[in-house]
Amino acid sequence: MSPKLHNSNQMPKFEALANSRPLRFTRSEPNPAFPAQLRPFCREEAVFETDRCGFISEWSSRAEELYGYEADEILGKHIASLYRTTDLMQGNLIYEFQTAEALGKYACFAWQRRADGQSFRSYCRYQANWDKEGKLCGFRKFIVETF
Repeated sequence: MSPKLHNSNQMPKFEALANSRPLRFTRSEPNPAFPAQLRPFCREEAVFETDRCGFISEWSSRAEELYGYEADEILGKHIASLYRTTDLMQGNLIYEFQTAEALGKYACFAWQRRADGQSFRSYCRYQANWDKEGKLCGFRKFIVETF
């Protein structure tokens, strides 16, 4: 059974999300749900995970190179910090989360924002993560920079 796509009016606002804090993982405490078999492939694609509210809980070394954020800087921050303001205002992030939740996955070409404020074009794939009871735990995002 797949979940139904939410109306954007039902989605929490970013301000409300900022008040809830996720579990914070560091390099010495990797997220146990992040598959170990994916770690060797993180050089090619930047990979990171968020909790269901969009707070970053896992950050690969390739994501550090691509975005310019060290894991210690970005863990616990909201994924919105990686998006351009115009894209957030257009509802792109909410649409991506809703679609990934409804379909289990989502892929698109999108603009991303680096730590220094520069934008880059990327191919992004989202994968929804579910627990054994079928409850949404979060999202895994794979990113490849495109030119």
